[in-house]
Order: sequence, then C-alpha cells, then structure tokens
Amino acid sequence: MKPNDSRKPSYKKCVRAIQMFFRENLNLRKDESFLIITDEFAWDLSRRLWQIAIEKYPYTYVMAYSSHESRPKKADRLLAFIRNADVTLFVAREFPFLWEDFCISNDSKTRWAGLIGIEADQFIKLIDGDNKALEHDTQKLRDVLTLGKRLTIQVDSDHSLSFEIQHLTCTADTGIVQKYGEMSFPPGGRVLVRAVEGSAAGDLLINGSLTAVGIPRSPVRFLIKGGRLVKIYSKEDIEAFRALLRTKKRNRRTLVRVGIGLNPRGRMTGNTFIDERANGLVHLTFGDSADYRSHILNPTLPAATLKKATVKIDNKVILKRGKLVV
Repeated sequence: MKPNDSRKPSYKKCVRAIQMFFRENLNLRKDESFLIITDEFAWDLSRRLWQIAIEKYPYTYVMAYSSHESRPKKADRLLAFIRNADVTLFVAREFPFLWEDFCISNDSKTRWAGLIGIEADQFIKLIDGDNKALEHDTQKLRDVLTLGKRLTIQVDSDHSLSFEIQHLTCTADTGIVQKYGEMSFPPGGRVLVRAVEGSAAGDLLINGSLTAVGIPRSPVRFLIKGGRLVKIYSKEDIEAFRALLRTKKRNRRTLVRVGIGLNPRGRMTGNTFIDERANGLVHLTFGDSADYRSHILNPTLPAATLKKATVKIDNKVILKRGKLVV
C-alpha cells in the first residue's frame, strides 16, 4: 500500500502555508466569494490553492486562460467576474493584459492580489513566515522614505544613481490586502518610490537580474540621464531585455519605479518579480510616459535588480551593502 500523501511533511507544510496565506494575506472569510484566475504555467499552484480553499471557503471559483493569448477571448466577462468577487487572486507566469482595467478604484468592493511567476515550492518558502513583522518593517521603511527629498543608490565608489522622490507615490507592498479596493502582490516585503520625472541621473552597475534574461554572468552598466535609460553596456547578449524596452513600438526607457526588498525569505532567483522582494535587493523598473503615470504597483514592466547596494536618503544611509540600518 502506498503511503498517504497527506501525511508527508512537505504536504503538511504546503497546507499550512496556503491556509496562512488565505487567513493573513487575503483576510478571506467563509461568506466571501473567492475567484482564482490562472494560466497553464501556474496550474499546479492554482490547483493546490483551490483544493484547500474549497474545504473552508465554499464560494471559491477558478477561471483559466491561455498565456499565449495577448488578450483572453472572454476578457470582458473575466472583468465582470472580478468586479463581482469579494477577493480575486491572479496566479500566472506574468500579468500581460488589461493592467489598467485591473487597477480597480477604491470604491470597488473587490480586493485582489497577484502571485506572478511563482511556482508552488517557491510559494511555500516565501509565504511561510512572520507576515505581521514583515508588514511592520515595510511600512516603517515607507515612512522613512516619505520624509526625505533625494534618494541615492550606490553599488561602488564609481557607480551611483540619484533622483528626487515623489512622496505621494511611496508605497509599502506588504503582500496583505485588508480593505475593498486594495491590491498587492504577495509575497510581501518591498517599498516602492517614484522619482520626480526627469530628475534621475547616474551611471549604475546592474549586478543582479534582468527581466527575461535572468542573472547575467557579468554586470550590466546602465547610463541614466534626465530620468531615462539612454545607454546600456553589456558584454553578453541581453537582447530579450532590450526588446522589452521597445514593446509594441513603445519606448519604455523612463525610470518608472525604484524599490527596496525586505523579505528575509527571498533569494536571488533570476526572476526579477520574485527578486524584487528579497531582503536588501534594490530594483529599477522602466516604462514610457503612460506607465509612469499609471499605478506604481504595475507588474508588467521590465526591471533590473541590484545586490549589495548602498542607499541614502538625503545623505543618510538606510541600506548599507544590502543591509538595512534604519
């Protein structure tokens, strides 16, 4: 007789992590409708989420679409389901379509979250921890950043980036949604800021990961002037990242977002969406003028991450060689 899979420690850990995710990150209640939207890449994780959810939350539903479609055939119906659900969870390889439509206004009754590019094993490692402490640390760093005027990122003595902070857009992405109209991208643990348009300038070495490329064997150099990425120097082929900067004939070279990761369970993986949350990692995200003015949590944009960076707010060090000091 084969052993019961439900008694395996890995299975128990998975169940515990998912139950905690429903309770602490989504604040899901038994009387609420819960919609899981997924593609074929994330079907394994979505199936586990549904199997555990349906036991306690009877109004749980799943909708699947193909990641090969730039826009799902029944996108309007999908949006209608989302707007009528109490909680929506988007589980997929990436978030390629209808981003602006998913930026639901605060008067909506829906709260939603996205698990993007995260596999089942990664989910368990990243979620199974002290979410309350992570939420506290993330909000504390957000408060520190809102008090400053200029942020400086330094990888070494020869390479740095500096810009003025747009205070109203400082965001703590805690990975937790509590109120209707809120959105987040678990696992939590990143603070996001937007530069005053045109103020960013510097010469920076990217020693982490690049969207669609992974982790290059040698650092890539970014030259940024007037808030735009004007030149990229690389010893190897990073055409996949360059292509994202000109997606659909849009010139996505404006520095849209800078973030600092705080999740102690995060590790450098090569997937920038996951790497953005890793403790001590800094990330830069690029877009065009429309992306610049859209929601700061926009998950569709190309990003680059830096490790062991030093970050200063008005010349006061808050991150030293990847270690938080505030």
